[in-house]
Amino acid sequence: MYVDASDYGWGGVYHQQVVQGHWTTQERAQSINWCELKAIHLILQSFPHLTNTTILIRTNNMTAKSYINRHGGTRSLLLNALATTIWEQCLHRNLRIQFSVVQLIEFLQLAADSGFAPNTVGLFHWAVTAFHIHSSTLSSSPELHQCLSRLKKKAPPLPLSKSPVDLTPSFTFLRSIPSHSSTSLNLLSKKCAFLLAAAAFLRPSDLHHISLSACSVDDSSCLHLMIVAPKETRNGRRIYKDLILLPLTDDVDLCPVHTFKALLVHPSHSSSEFLFVNSRQPTQPLAVTTISTYVRSVLRLSPTASQVGSQLPSVRSVASDKALRNGVPLDDVLLMGNWSSSTVFTNHYRRDRQTAQNISAAVINEIP
Repeated sequence: MYVDASDYGWGGVYHQQVVQGHWTTQERAQSINWCELKAIHLILQSFPHLTNTTILIRTNNMTAKSYINRHGGTRSLLLNALATTIWEQCLHRNLRIQFSVVQLIEFLQLAADSGFAPNTVGLFHWAVTAFHIHSSTLSSSPELHQCLSRLKKKAPPLPLSKSPVDLTPSFTFLRSIPSHSSTSLNLLSKKCAFLLAAAAFLRPSDLHHISLSACSVDDSSCLHLMIVAPKETRNGRRIYKDLILLPLTDDVDLCPVHTFKALLVHPSHSSSEFLFVNSRQPTQPLAVTTISTYVRSVLRLSPTASQVGSQLPSVRSVASDKALRNGVPLDDVLLMGNWSSSTVFTNHYRRDRQTAQNISAAVINEIP
């Protein structure tokens, strides 16, 4: 059962049967995590004949997954109450979220044989394991690990180097958006999101977690950003990520600091806590999915980004690659991107793997 939710409505698919609906004004004011959980609740209600069976609910929301997998939680009373309602509904209809290791291996093998890419098969494995009633026991199965290892070895080779992306079309579009109060809040937010993501190698979730009250612009026009509890951790603990962005003095139209300041004083921006806010409810934060849509829509304007492969690369990867190619030292790239090591960056983000040095001359040339 596939489930998804947005700021405007919810939808789901079960055995090629599609159900969907729109949020009420009151529901739309809730968080995206609540909407994702509520979508699961509504979709289960949409299939009342579904009883005495085992189901797998697929959602891309980590919080919703956690609240279902753990039969509730303690951080939000609203989410806990909704998760409890979902599980009571499952118990009443004898719906079970469980399966055997053998069944999972057969499912993953079938997905691989059907042509799904190894990363997609891995995503299936993550989703299925996360929703199992005994997820820790399932994920530690040696048979399952052997299956995943075997599928990876059978997969086609991966190219280590990826083509650079020319961001000129994206920046040309952003230059056409005035950093001014007369610009619509959505357009100005889109411009600011992309420029900050490119200049500081930020994820959409990082942009969502910017603590506006802890940000400032100093007398030198340097922007001090504070990101609370980003994706990365240190020794398992959440962190504060503080960054400094210098102004782009020779091109104010694309200066992230100038755009940040313009967004801050926009007439429709009324939050003292969030940088990116919902245009319909300016005191509420913009959902991560919406920020991601903003950033990706701008990146798609650069044709080379779409030509790199079937999957659009992240701005975090494209921007850090461009910084390296333009001479920024690797240590500075790692520091700005907050990568824990050069190995993590090289394995998952670095695009250019070619050296500019003449290695042949250094090794072979014997002429004094």
